[in-house]
Amino acid sequence: MKAFLLGLLLACLIGLIGFVTNDKTIITMLSGSVGLVSFLASGLYVGVFVSSDRIRIQYQNETKEERIKRVNTAAMFFLLGLPNFILGIYTIAM
Repeated sequence: MKAFLLGLLLACLIGLIGFVTNDKTIITMLSGSVGLVSFLASGLYVGVFVSSDRIRIQYQNETKEERIKRVNTAAMFFLLGLPNFILGIYTIAM
C-alpha cells in the first residue's frame, strides 16, 4: 500500500509539473517512463522474461522466504508504476 501511495504522490507531482509548464508531453514522457520501468522491474523480479527451465531451477533453489520476498518486491514495483502508467495513458488519450 505504501508503494501505491508513493506512486500516486509521484504521479501527482509529475501532473503538477506538467500543469505548471502547460506541456502535456512532459506528463506523458515522465509518468509513462516511470510506469514502464516499474513494470519491467516487476517482471524481472517475478521472472517473466526468462524461460520455464530457469524458473523451475530458481524455484527449486530458493527458500520459501526468499520467494515471498521476491514476489513482494515485484508487487511493490508494480504498485509504484500503476498510477504513473495510468496517468501516462490518460494524457495520451486526452
